[in-house]
Amino acid sequence: MTRWLAGLVLSMMASSLFAQEAAQPFIGAELESETAIPGQPVTMRLTVLVPTWMPKPPVLPDFDMPNLMVRLPPRSTHPVSRKIEGETWSGITRTYRFYPMVEGVVQIEAQPVSLQYADPLTSKPVSAELRTPAFTITGAIPENGAGLDPFIAASALRLEQEIEGSPDDLEPGDAIKRRVRLSIEGASPMMVPPLVADQAMRGLAAYDAEPVLEEQAEGAVLSGSRLEVITYVAEAGGRYALSPISVRWYNQTEDRIETARVEGIDLTVRGPPPVEVSKRNWRTDFGRWATVLLLIGCATLAMWRLRQPIAAWRKRRGAAYLGSEKYALSQARRALGNHQLSRAHRAIANWWHRRNRARVPVPETLTEPLQQIGAVLYGPQGQGRAADPKMWQSVVRALHNLAGAKQQASMRARSARLPPLNPTQADIARHNGT
Repeated sequence: MTRWLAGLVLSMMASSLFAQEAAQPFIGAELESETAIPGQPVTMRLTVLVPTWMPKPPVLPDFDMPNLMVRLPPRSTHPVSRKIEGETWSGITRTYRFYPMVEGVVQIEAQPVSLQYADPLTSKPVSAELRTPAFTITGAIPENGAGLDPFIAASALRLEQEIEGSPDDLEPGDAIKRRVRLSIEGASPMMVPPLVADQAMRGLAAYDAEPVLEEQAEGAVLSGSRLEVITYVAEAGGRYALSPISVRWYNQTEDRIETARVEGIDLTVRGPPPVEVSKRNWRTDFGRWATVLLLIGCATLAMWRLRQPIAAWRKRRGAAYLGSEKYALSQARRALGNHQLSRAHRAIANWWHRRNRARVPVPETLTEPLQQIGAVLYGPQGQGRAADPKMWQSVVRALHNLAGAKQQASMRARSARLPPLNPTQADIARHNGT
């Protein structure tokens, strides 16, 4: 049963409230449930309505919170309209999917929403700042799933392993690869902890690659896989045993705990066993260790004295970069690459003002294609459809051309200040001012 988390409810039963605040925009949130199994979705719909229209899309929050995974489904944002007291209000609705990652209460604080809308009397743009309702989501572990650490809930989970090489026919210097893949349905692979423990041992070195996570979504249901690859290099002869791997998980379809498992691996390496390292007489190395400790103490004292100047320098350097044209340009490119229109507007304006050090209007080569994209996304004919990727690429090219133009102008200016490589008599006289 759904629950509205806003002070104003989108229903005809609350029309008197709309009449009292007819000229003010408002925001409403609809949460389908307040409780979910960790890793399972809760859908929330956020709706922003204004009495006229919005010339550009509002800046909606991303709800980046600890212990909470947030996903936006395809076509998560679309325009809406409502009849209120005989007047047509317009706005947008965005659908979020929240996945609590742990057991317990996840507090979701109120988030700011910035927007512009046309004044009902003058049609001039008016800025407004709203806040989403605060609410909580509780991650609840079923009774039959208690005791799992970590807790993994899914509809299916499989473990597979593949060995590349010959485990029973190795010599020092040879290597094998152990590939372990976990496939999960009904949950994100981000819920899965590391699979292969560090099993380096004397005579056998282990080198692990970064885990590869792949996630897919079918509606609100997530699935995917986690792949871990460990390379073992034989350094000495002997027999070695790699432990089996098992994962206990809660089958939410059958309401029970199950275990996925792959067998361990025995390795046989021909050759002499690892050499025993004899114990050293540390008394003979007293002078060497005293020198090392003295150097460490001096270095520690120097670092302690320099800690504040170094921290201040790093802070200044970071602040300078965040305020630089280069950083602003990177933010603009990222927003365009992610097809985020409102962020692209702000990032491009910020970069342009930093570039010119004056309030020079942003060139039409950038503003016009952005307005065309806004018309497609939020105009009366757009119906919320996605903009053609070529439209985004045209803005990227225009931004690239403007950014490159300044660099080329700077290079030409530096070249003009340099004397000719093979000067003539006229060049020498001009350089000397004669």
